[in-house]
Amino acid sequence: MKLDFTDFLYAMSFALDAVEHEFTGATAEHGKRVAWLFVPCSV
Repeated sequence: MKLDFTDFLYAMSFALDAVEHEFTGATAEHGKRVAWLFVPCSV
């Protein structure tokens, strides 16, 4: 199985945003913004 780092970051950001929404009720999408900042670093 080959893991694409970009897909992994997107999946983790989605999970973090879901947990953030569950605990705080807010949808700031902070996880997605941070994850996409790191995509260029993975190349």
